[in-house]
Amino acid sequence: MRPAPLPSGQVRRLKPDETFSFRCQPGVPCFTACCHDLELALGPYDVLRLRRRLGISSRELLDRYVIVEQEDGSLPHCFLTMVDDGQASCVFLTPQGCAVYPDRPAACRTYPLGRAAYRHSQGDGTSVYHVLLREEHCQGFAAEVQTDAAGYSTDQGLDIYNRMNDLLLPLVQHERLRSGMTVFPAHAQLYLDTLFDIDGFVRRLADTTDSEQAQELRQAAGDGDEERLLACAVRWLLPRLFPTAGA
Repeated sequence: MRPAPLPSGQVRRLKPDETFSFRCQPGVPCFTACCHDLELALGPYDVLRLRRRLGISSRELLDRYVIVEQEDGSLPHCFLTMVDDGQASCVFLTPQGCAVYPDRPAACRTYPLGRAAYRHSQGDGTSVYHVLLREEHCQGFAAEVQTDAAGYSTDQGLDIYNRMNDLLLPLVQHERLRSGMTVFPAHAQLYLDTLFDIDGFVRRLADTTDSEQAQELRQAAGDGDEERLLACAVRWLLPRLFPTAGA
């Protein structure tokens, strides 16, 4: 389940502070056309927000709305399921638009941008750049409103999503993975159970230990502090996926 490569003319890297014209809203002739026939990747923070919006647990969200894909030896990837209606429509699409709009995933908020964040070697800093995607069906570029990547991201509520996704970089761009480390099935499952079924992770950790870390997780969960909750989960998972010598 991988999308075909985009024609070279449809995507280009933006220069820093480069502006572009774009607006998506009801009334644009192509409104919701981009909500069909797509592979919509989900991160852990997307799951946290969606399960809150729907009033269900992270486990129920995974079981009902998420497809997990994993290539042998790699970390798994999660995608939002689509409706089998002949158009592969998003499961949350209604005639009026998005049913979960205030908590829509980062991929929906980012379009027509793409954001790449990568850690430098040895973890000494992170670099970020954006690309702009122009698809033939999209008429949002006819808007007169000028913006840039930073302004568009803020307008779409992406700052918190980007910050939360960047918390994962020490895991998903770990030097051992870059060097070809094989991810065994047990570690892949631990990755899913910790970061994507985070409600279950908090419950399991609270039931098995009364460590300071477990107490912090319980406090974050009780406060509804999703940023702190995910940060705690990443810190817990990192040494278990990539143990140091003698640990």
